[in-house]
Amino acid sequence: MNDRFQEKVIIVTGAASGIGEATARRFAAEGAKVALVGRNKDALEKVAKSLPADRTIAHAADVSDSGPSTQRWPQWSIASAGWTSS
Repeated sequence: MNDRFQEKVIIVTGAASGIGEATARRFAAEGAKVALVGRNKDALEKVAKSLPADRTIAHAADVSDSGPSTQRWPQWSIASAGWTSS
């Protein structure tokens, strides 16, 4: 794989399994910093542990919830990892 997504921050919803997991793995393989999001915390952590630790964070959330905490998690997660989006 190449590094065409190096230093890019990618948020992947549904990252605990299936297409979301495969998408997260592909972006990570291409150098991206990947924020994994999904409802199943245990499954997210399992996926996160299999990806580069310095470029992966996981956040359990239901993105269909339109509450204030759901609206702020992308910025909070990225900031807490010390990442900036470009």
